[in-house]
Amino acid sequence: MLIQGDIKYGLKLPIGRNGAKVQTYLSSAIDDYSRYLLSSRFYDNQEEAIIEDTFHQAISRYGTFDACYFDNGTQYIAKQIRFSPARLGIRVMYAKPRSGKSKGKIEKFHQVVDTFIRESKLKNIRTLEELNCLWAIYLEEYYHKKKHDGIAEYYESLGAAVPEEGTLRLFAEHCMEKQYIVSISHTKIGEMLNGNELKPHLNKYWCIPKQNDSSFVANMEGVLGIYQLPYCKEVPVICMDEKPLQLLGEGRERISVSPIHLAPDTQLPKLGYCEKIDSEYVRCGTASIFMFIEPLGK
Repeated sequence: MLIQGDIKYGLKLPIGRNGAKVQTYLSSAIDDYSRYLLSSRFYDNQEEAIIEDTFHQAISRYGTFDACYFDNGTQYIAKQIRFSPARLGIRVMYAKPRSGKSKGKIEKFHQVVDTFIRESKLKNIRTLEELNCLWAIYLEEYYHKKKHDGIAEYYESLGAAVPEEGTLRLFAEHCMEKQYIVSISHTKIGEMLNGNELKPHLNKYWCIPKQNDSSFVANMEGVLGIYQLPYCKEVPVICMDEKPLQLLGEGRERISVSPIHLAPDTQLPKLGYCEKIDSEYVRCGTASIFMFIEPLGK
């Protein structure tokens, strides 16, 4: 069983001195196969202690697991975080520096968090306890009950009805109940899904039309019609999009590239090396990048 851990910026709450706004941070531990949350909670800081608390809760509820997978943030490479899981027989692994795609599953989960944050801003939340209470309800009533597309495919291939709660544990129970197999764990089900040609954690962005909304369809056809117009220099077609970004700084000064050179003491050729950047980074907040392009322009 592989667990991914990460931190995400949350809401700003008036919990500081004299009602000052304080940034909150969501620390989560998620099952790599099923995307089930073993632990997820908002904190008023992003220190090493919140990682310890997150994984303490996860292990207390569900027991130990095989390995955990982190990025190279300062909280995750701390000595206590590296050594404590090892004492429990848990292998600690780290993503390659600045390799966002290697953390795709938990980053996909963070899109769910973004939806929760947008909804929470309408509720005038005043305390951290209230925020975590709403988050727990959101997880149990929406996220953990949302059907897993890969599991649904397996039920349909067996000619069985997909249960309302399409979780890995339910699927494992179904296989044993129908005597397809004598015994199987939910983590083994996850491994089967992970080896399938269809990857449930991957997706395609698509414009899904609203049902029974003729005006939406008409407007969409109008947009598609604009895209099909021939190029006109006087009336260009401009496309715009926006993407949120996490700003990262370097904790240690990088070592510049060095070509092959003569050693000053021996005057013998010495091999060069490429630029070296430390794997540890510093979180510097978030920003958004806007892009405007003219697809047919020259």
